[in-house]
Amino acid sequence: MNRSLWLLCAVLLFFNVSVESKAWSSPARGSGPIYDGPELDYQPSIIRVDPSGDLMLVFERIDLASFFGDLHVCFSSDNGQTWTAPQPIIDTTLNERHPALIQLGTNSYALFYLVDETGSGSYRIHRATSSDGLSWTSHGAVDLGWPSSGEINPDVLVEADGTLIMSYQRLSNPVYVARSFDSGATWDRLKTQVSNGTAALPRIAKRESDGVYLVTYQTGSSSVDIWSKATTDPYVWPGTATPFSTAINSHDPQPIVLEGGTFLVTYAQQVASVFDVHYRTSYDGETWSNEVRVTDDVTHYDTQPHPLLRGTPGHVILAWSHQESSSPYVDHDVWVDDDLAIALPLWLDVDTISASGGGIVTFSIEAGPNYGGRNYLLAASRSGTSPGTTLPGGATIPLNRDTVTDYLLAHLNNWAFVDFWGTLDSGGKATATLNWPYPLSMAVGTILNFAYTTAGPYDFQSNPVGVAVVP
Repeated sequence: MNRSLWLLCAVLLFFNVSVESKAWSSPARGSGPIYDGPELDYQPSIIRVDPSGDLMLVFERIDLASFFGDLHVCFSSDNGQTWTAPQPIIDTTLNERHPALIQLGTNSYALFYLVDETGSGSYRIHRATSSDGLSWTSHGAVDLGWPSSGEINPDVLVEADGTLIMSYQRLSNPVYVARSFDSGATWDRLKTQVSNGTAALPRIAKRESDGVYLVTYQTGSSSVDIWSKATTDPYVWPGTATPFSTAINSHDPQPIVLEGGTFLVTYAQQVASVFDVHYRTSYDGETWSNEVRVTDDVTHYDTQPHPLLRGTPGHVILAWSHQESSSPYVDHDVWVDDDLAIALPLWLDVDTISASGGGIVTFSIEAGPNYGGRNYLLAASRSGTSPGTTLPGGATIPLNRDTVTDYLLAHLNNWAFVDFWGTLDSGGKATATLNWPYPLSMAVGTILNFAYTTAGPYDFQSNPVGVAVVP
């Protein structure tokens, strides 16, 4: 590796701006570069403009000679299938990187980004505003209450009432959040800490329906882990973080809220010698679905995925940085998949209502959004047991309650009882009441673990998705 390439790698890792993730596998309609050029284009931030519906995307372009960045913008009027040529918008002699783009109102936009104010490591988060996305006015550094420099990597969210909330990190320190009530001109100086210790690349999302905030961030250097924290009070965060993706080397988490309230987090994860884009989903920000791999290439990197609601429930537009040259960190282009369908799991919220001495237990089960009108086979096991994996032969079982129950009781390892093939109501969170009329001895306090599957072959999740305790 030559000296210039080594220096660039060091700069990228210093900012924890993950440059790992595998390249694209089977391209979907509209997937590909927004602009095919020799530059190192990185870190896309994408929004949908209201009321036009056009897309605006700002990214950083890194100069390989100086390793400094400038910010560029491009637009799409066809939901991400085609894009205008990128134009520079923040391009001084300083190092300007990591854009966070938001819309404040009609013809009103704000951009937050990091700046090395001295060229020697004096980093601050700056703000710029625009009425058209092309001409920007810089307003300098935002005051977050720190007496010395060191703030980088902002992510900014506009809440429903117009309040702005920013997640950011301090170099070699924890990650924090701050709020603004005047469109980003001033911010609280409370230095609200989110992570337990040193962390990087915090990003934030909010579910407006119940006021749940979700922050994701990463820790470590050579092998990076991702964590999540959820709260309903943006000034109070849990002491314990939820492991999101650990011991695998994962980077660049970016959360959003899907229609219906499910959290989606896209991120980069190491696979062999390169990195691919993956995603996971959660309804509570603590229990996460199995990972889903989006890109797949054994020779190139994809990194910094940024999802945006497409307008069709369960579908997103995904922007990320894709390695184009044979060597990483030399030529990357921003790629866009204009229609990525998200595989949403069935989230179960199980509450025990009643139990009788004969083993009849009635449960109220709420399934997560986007599953209305679909059929699911539900199963339960007592505490200390675990489900089997794939049923023998993968044969399709007749969709009859008694037949299904008898078959699964005979073939599923360690399951105490199983019940019907049922249809959940459409729209929002559905509720179903299930009876378990089997002669089982269930003492008060027995923990019941729930899992689910769809039409055959019946592959039950290895981890239960719901828990109830017999009263």
